[in-house]
Amino acid sequence: MQHFNIEKGLPSNNVYSAVEDAFGYIWFATDNGLVKYNGYTSKIFTTANGLPTNDVWKLYLDKRGRMWVHTHTYKIGYIKNDQYKTVITSPNRIIYPSYIASDKQKTYFFYNEGNQLKLATVDSNDNVLSTDINNPALLSNNCVLWLQSINGFYNRNLSSGDSNFKKSCTLSGNGHNISFTSNSTGIFHNTIYNFSFLNDYAEFINLNNCSLKKIDFSDIKGEKNESIYTSYVYNDSLILITSKTVYVFDSNFNIVEKTNLSSYLPSSSQAAYFFRDKFRNTWFTTNGDGAYCKLRTSGIFHVNESLNELTNTKLVGTIKDGSSFWWQKENTTLYVLDTSKHINKIYFPKNTLLRGVSTVNDSEVFLCFNQSLSIYNTSTKKVSNFINQHHIKTVVYVSTYNNTSSHVEHDSMLMQKYLSNKTSILPMGHDFFIKGYVDVSVAHLSNDTIYIKSLEQERYTDMLYDAADNLFILYNVDKLSIFNPVNNKIITLNPDLLSNIKINSISAAGVDRFSNLYILDNEKIMVYNIKTMRTRYIAPDFNFIDAHLKVYNDHLILAGIFGLSYAQIKGPLSLGNFYVVANAKNSYYSRLYSLTVSNTGDINLHTDKGIFNMNMNSLLTSNSVFNPASDEFFKLTLNAPYQTVLKSNDTIVIDQKYQKINLDAINFFGTGSVQFSYYIDRYNTSWQQSASGEMYIGDIKPNIYYTVNCNINDNSWKNKKVTFYLYVRPYWYQTHLWRIIFWICGILLILGSLLLVILLTRHIVARSNQKKRMLTELELRAVYAQINPHFVFNTLSAALYFINKKRFDDAYTHVNKFSRLIRAYLKSSQDRYILLSEEIEMLTNYIDLQRTRFEGKFDFDIEIDNKIPTQNIKIPSLLLQPLVENAINHGLFHKGEQGLLQLKFIQGATGDELICIIDDNGVGRDKAKEIKKTSSARQESYGTKLTQQLIEIFKEYENMDIELEYIDKQSPDTGTTVKITIKNIKYVA
Repeated sequence: MQHFNIEKGLPSNNVYSAVEDAFGYIWFATDNGLVKYNGYTSKIFTTANGLPTNDVWKLYLDKRGRMWVHTHTYKIGYIKNDQYKTVITSPNRIIYPSYIASDKQKTYFFYNEGNQLKLATVDSNDNVLSTDINNPALLSNNCVLWLQSINGFYNRNLSSGDSNFKKSCTLSGNGHNISFTSNSTGIFHNTIYNFSFLNDYAEFINLNNCSLKKIDFSDIKGEKNESIYTSYVYNDSLILITSKTVYVFDSNFNIVEKTNLSSYLPSSSQAAYFFRDKFRNTWFTTNGDGAYCKLRTSGIFHVNESLNELTNTKLVGTIKDGSSFWWQKENTTLYVLDTSKHINKIYFPKNTLLRGVSTVNDSEVFLCFNQSLSIYNTSTKKVSNFINQHHIKTVVYVSTYNNTSSHVEHDSMLMQKYLSNKTSILPMGHDFFIKGYVDVSVAHLSNDTIYIKSLEQERYTDMLYDAADNLFILYNVDKLSIFNPVNNKIITLNPDLLSNIKINSISAAGVDRFSNLYILDNEKIMVYNIKTMRTRYIAPDFNFIDAHLKVYNDHLILAGIFGLSYAQIKGPLSLGNFYVVANAKNSYYSRLYSLTVSNTGDINLHTDKGIFNMNMNSLLTSNSVFNPASDEFFKLTLNAPYQTVLKSNDTIVIDQKYQKINLDAINFFGTGSVQFSYYIDRYNTSWQQSASGEMYIGDIKPNIYYTVNCNINDNSWKNKKVTFYLYVRPYWYQTHLWRIIFWICGILLILGSLLLVILLTRHIVARSNQKKRMLTELELRAVYAQINPHFVFNTLSAALYFINKKRFDDAYTHVNKFSRLIRAYLKSSQDRYILLSEEIEMLTNYIDLQRTRFEGKFDFDIEIDNKIPTQNIKIPSLLLQPLVENAINHGLFHKGEQGLLQLKFIQGATGDELICIIDDNGVGRDKAKEIKKTSSARQESYGTKLTQQLIEIFKEYENMDIELEYIDKQSPDTGTTVKITIKNIKYVA
């Protein structure tokens, strides 16, 4: 039993009641304040923390997590998140609540204001509706209000919202004389109960039919003069506390539990309250001796008084049948504890030291002394010397590690030297495997000679035999060796090799029938399967320091300061859950010396407080053991900024104003103080330690889920791991939605700006292009203005020639063709571009005019490449006409014989390139220049100059690349070829 009083954290020894809250904390109501207990520390609430008074006589936890505080003051209120909140205030009268019940939305209770009984209804927002009650009334736990009138009982379900009372039953005669204010009266499952020990009976009024039932109570009473202290309903049980006993009734008012208080409390203490928490720990409060807690595993630890004489002994070994051997050094006495718990004492001479025992066969046991080797017969209970019993005359000793040998005959004292200081001897057929105090050897007994072969000089802590693999396993703190008797070889794992397999030190080891080798260090268990050569690491939630390990009937058993734990062995590398019998707060022992398990499952824990005995088979069927990995054990809670129990994968959501959160742990089996270690992924760079539970989160970014790994430890329990998530609530403008909106707005703003820039640029470029077009138009018009007069001049000269020759018909025809051609030229000169087909047609008309002028002095031919779509290609207007005119006037005109003019239109290297060739067989450019010099007219040729100006204008303003090339023919050929290459020609649909 754990005892809580003024010396152990309570503000008073007068504890009225206690209750477990929604998170697992235990609250004590005392006459000097409230106490919140987590298993390690107590937090006290007084008027300094907002309570209306320090005298709190009852607590009630409603279904919304509010802890209602019952006091006799001017205020009624509750505690939530460790803050007291006043709900009802009476400035002139003392008020106090009585019956109380709650549903998920509201809490209901009676309170007296003077002589007036009132019903208070408090909603989730702490709004209060008070109603006067003028009849005797009761309030059941299921929120049903019962009123008694002269003729019966009426009820109203407060949760349903129905304001009408319904008659439940009719009273006959004078009704039932039961006081509703008695501490032995109340309502439970629509039944009014009243206990009267003075009359030795209990009364029950069924509110469904108003029937009265009396039950004889005399056979229930534990002792005479037993008086009722209080009664109340807790969860789904009716609790009755008397001066001697606690009675627990079920819904049918049958006694399901009867607890004699003298078994748990001092005889002078009166129990004031009794309940069991969710972990099945039992709590008692008293009116003058504080509070007591009987943990769920308390009944399992039993000190075996019959084994008290073994308290000051040392366990030196156990044998196959489960018997254990205990050595008392001071008295040189051997205590043999057999499986029936009978102790046989054997006394030895002074200075004798027993180092170990081992099984020889079903009836014999090796006793390994510091000066000899003896055999104990379990049937006769006698001890004999090994050398004498086997009539050994010769000892042959060979050391393999230093290559020495010895041969001793007929010298009993010297032969004993080679068999002394052994700690364990295990038979292997006709041979023995021996673990000495400082060496390991193999012995063979043949007739009267024993052959001893020393294999290794090393001091090992213990030796195991693996029957499944026929191997011997030896170990000490930092070394492990495996001996194979088939080849007499030892494989040794030194500290470096052990470190490679994550073993820092070996405190215990064990083997099972599945070839599992268990190695226990201070932090974990390594399970190595010898057959499969695979490894598994296990880290249960308790402290392994100075722990002991045993294997029994497919169960792995561990014992230490934490208590005792076991897990089922299911196969190779397979273990079930660990279950624990806790040594809570070292209340049973502070040191564990040894652990023994008999072949019948009897477990002995040799401690500084005696030898505790329990049975493994009973543990397997007990409901008092627990799994320390469960969520209900060693709870992690959040205390600030709000309260909740934290389980794996839970999420904490907080506002940005909080710079830290406060964690707490609840463990009524804990020892020492709790320590927290945590690591916040993407925030911490290393594990953080905290003794107070404070976790700093000052610059954690909002709107991100952070993974928090948290471990909680104390002196007995460790590595209780909880992984949860932390989320800092963002401001409205930090949410994903608003971030998306901001991004969209930003993108739209950028696009809008780009669009505006584009539009402005287009406007500026358009204006610039317009200016360029206007300038181009002006320049082209200027060129065309020069081309057209030049052309008109030449044509009119031809007409004048016909008139001078009196050839009026020819002059008329010539002028008529000229008029049609001039209209086409005027039209084309208005546009910068002309279709190639139209240009070819105008050139044809022009050449016809010129042939008429020169009286057919030359022929002409026009060739068009089939690949050229003349109806879809546009070229600069009047580009070719001046060049054709030059070929006629300056080339063919001066030729003394019939001339030839050829026009060719060829597609270039690409689809947007056109090559125009104007070829004549006239006199050539050089001859034309000479003729020009001797001519009296000296007419100047403008064609080449005007064409070059036109090309330059189109290059500068129209991004059209035009190349003009003159090719002079070589003798005997005469004439000139003009090649015009137009790139980036325009296509029209």
